[in-house]
Order: sequence, then C-alpha cells, then structure tokens
Amino acid sequence: TAALCPRNFEIGDGARYHPNALQTRLWEFWERANAWARHLIGNSSFGLIINGDVTEGVHHHTKQIISPEPYDHVRLAEHCLAPLAEDADLVYMTKGTESHTRNMEEGLAQKLGAVYNHEYQGYAPPHWIFNVAGCRYSVTHHITTSKRQWTEASGLGLALNDERLACIRAGLPVPDVCCRAHRHVYGCFEDGYGTMVVSPAWQGLTRYGHKVVSGKRPQFGLVVLDHR
Repeated sequence: TAALCPRNFEIGDGARYHPNALQTRLWEFWERANAWARHLIGNSSFGLIINGDVTEGVHHHTKQIISPEPYDHVRLAEHCLAPLAEDADLVYMTKGTESHTRNMEEGLAQKLGAVYNHEYQGYAPPHWIFNVAGCRYSVTHHITTSKRQWTEASGLGLALNDERLACIRAGLPVPDVCCRAHRHVYGCFEDGYGTMVVSPAWQGLTRYGHKVVSGKRPQFGLVVLDHR
C-alpha cells in the first residue's frame, strides 16, 4: 500500500483494488518517468535492467500489502514492467531479497523475456556481468545502506573499490560500471576509472522504514545510462 500500483488493479476473484493517494501519485510519477526515458532514448536500441525486489511479498507480519497472495504481487509487477520490457532489445533481471520475493523472480523474468544466464542456469541470477558498448557491467541488487545522509556516498565508493579489488585478486576483468539497488535512494559515484550507480525505488516509507530510518525520504525514478 506504499508502493507502485496501477489504477483499478484486479487482485483475484474479480475483486479490484483502488490505489490510495500515495499510490495514485506514484503512478503519475511512473508514467512521467517512462515518458521521459522513451523521449531520451528515442529510436535507439536499449537494454532494460530490473535489479531485484520487484515485489513486496508477505513478510514480517506486514499489513501494508494490497493482497495476501504473492502471485498478485508478481502479476502487478508484470503489468508495470511489461511495456518497457517489450520494447527493450535485451532484459537483464537479478534476484533481490528472499523475504520479499520468495525467489519468484525466475518466473517473472521468463514472462518478461529476460536473458538466460548460463553460468547460474536461470533467468534471474543474483549477479549479472555483461558488456555494453565496450563497457563491462556488474549488476547485483544488494549494497550497504546508511542511516546517515552525509555518509551515503562512502558506501558507493567502498563497494566500487571492493569489487574492483576482488576482480583483480581473482584475475578477472575489472568492471567499468557497477549497478546496485536496495537503498531506495538514488546514488552515483565516479572516480575517473569506474562508476557506481544505485537506482531509486518505487516505494514510499513503510512502517518498517519508519522504525529503522524514520528520517529518510525515499526517492523514485529510473536511471538511463547513455552510451551514445
């Protein structure tokens, strides 16, 4: 009830859910963000990254859900993401947090036409590595969070350098772009050698959020990484 939801969504047995004021506003933002991205991309080809936690799930006795049926959450996510996925040349999807998704990303990823990962033998692996226009991407959902606004950027630089060092020690190519999510706020760190970008979420502050990070203000949006 604090996240993205389309208008008049059918939740099962013919019942329909009417979004609240926050969800109505979020849907307006979603439509504006999609229009902005499509205008920016124009006729160019593009890939879509869906970086984990596409559903809220039923967890920790939460009451802030529109339906107790997890499949309704998956159907809703498909409804939101399918238009973008259908227009994308490639779709990459990662696993998020099991308490939210119950690992239901695999089926959703197949429905959205996501790329199959042969190493993990699935459509929604925990970690994706691929190349775009000569740049090596590393995509995974989780990254450390911070309760302090003034230390948010520190976690981005730490995660970027930690992954680069881990690749060097393992004798693997070093990524140029690292994509993360999980924090519910946008973030970007660059040092001239690489970029760490954290995508924002499409969820307002839940009761759990009020408990652990009561002063936070979630951010909503899409991130476009332009290689033209």
